[in-house]
Amino acid sequence: MQYEISNRMSDVHGSAIRELFKLGADPNMISFGGGNPSAETFPVPEIADIIADVMKNAPVSVLQYGLSEGYTPLRDTMKDYLTRTQGFDFENNELFILSGGQQCADLTTKVLVNEGDVILTEDPAFVGCLNTFRSYGAKLIGIPMQQDGMDTDALEAALKARQADRHSDAAGRHGYGCARGRSQGTPRGQAAVHDPVLPEPVRHHDHARKA
Repeated sequence: MQYEISNRMSDVHGSAIRELFKLGADPNMISFGGGNPSAETFPVPEIADIIADVMKNAPVSVLQYGLSEGYTPLRDTMKDYLTRTQGFDFENNELFILSGGQQCADLTTKVLVNEGDVILTEDPAFVGCLNTFRSYGAKLIGIPMQQDGMDTDALEAALKARQADRHSDAAGRHGYGCARGRSQGTPRGQAAVHDPVLPEPVRHHDHARKA
C-alpha cells in the first residue's frame, strides 16, 4: 500500500544524524561526526544506586503519569540553581523539563513560527533543528560561521533585510534567529528588530568539564 505524504513533511530531508550513528557503530571506526559522549564517563554505579533507591522508596513517582511541565522537585531545584548561578527571574518566567534539544526546537517552532516565516540559522547547523523548522513550513536562511561564532556582519545584514521585508509585507510575517552567535553581535542585531533567539545550550557544568 502506498501512502501520500503530507505537504508539511514533503520538504523534510533524510536524517544525516542517523547515518552518522550508523557509521559510528562500526567498531573499526573512530567517528568525529556523531557527538556521542564517551561511554567510559557514564556514572553507571551511581545511576544504578539512584534507580534502586527510587524504586524501593518512591516507585509511583517515576512509574505513574506526571505533570507535562516535568517532575516538580526537579523543576524547583533547577529554578533555584538557575536563579543563583544565572540570575534567572522566575516571577515572570517558567521552566519546563524536556526530553532533549530536539523537543525544545519542536515546541518553540510550533508556538512561534507560522508557515512561510523566515528563520536565520547557523550554517552549518544541527540537521535535527533544520528538519523541524522545515516541517512547519519555515524558510531557512543560513548565516556563515566564523571561529568565534556567527558572522555578525552577515547576520546584521540578514536581519536588516528581514526588517525591510516587514515594512513591505502586509502579512507581517516574523523572522527568527536560531544562533549561539558572538556575545556582542547577535544580541545587538536581534534587539534591533525584536526577534526571539533560540540559543544553542552551553554545556558548562562541572561533570562535563571533568569528563
